[in-house]
Amino acid sequence: MANYTVRIDEKLRNEATELFESMGFTLPSAINAFLRRSVAEQGFPFQLKAIDRYAMQWQCTVEEDAVRKVMTITAEKNHRKSERRKKLGLAPGKAYCVADIPESYFIECWKDDELERFIGSLPFDQVKDLQAIMYLGRGDYDTFNEARGDLERFGWGDKQVEVKQIAEKSPILETYLNNGLSRMRKRDWASYSIAQEDVEQ
Repeated sequence: MANYTVRIDEKLRNEATELFESMGFTLPSAINAFLRRSVAEQGFPFQLKAIDRYAMQWQCTVEEDAVRKVMTITAEKNHRKSERRKKLGLAPGKAYCVADIPESYFIECWKDDELERFIGSLPFDQVKDLQAIMYLGRGDYDTFNEARGDLERFGWGDKQVEVKQIAEKSPILETYLNNGLSRMRKRDWASYSIAQEDVEQ
């Protein structure tokens, strides 16, 4: 007999445990019964809506407060960058030759790594969930779904690579995350929840 570890929402686990114990079953025995029935019927022993398929794939672990902190740090970083550009007389949105910009500007930008450090301080599964919210916010549903499916197919890659991938989006990251949270609240993309809380308005 093999043991498997799965991530289950704490509230759901507690409610399921209470339900099955009231029926005289333990949660593991109920899960085993469900799996046996599914194998016998070669599929789910009940009708599964498409929206539930996505809900099964992703139970978001990153707290909304952490997402909002990333948004705040991003806004502050973008403001500092804008101020540095103003001091150099660089017009917003205009492209310049790298050779025409003082090296000190790039050094200051490189040292401004609070965003990357904060994202890097999160557990890897929360980094991946933050990344998924970002994809959801920019409307890139294919990449969003692929990002969550990668765990099931291949496992996760290098955490630092993923952290950099998110931090590099800083010019527009705040907007992506805000849109992503909004879509989750409105259930525009499946019935997800932020951590264990239902944030639907």
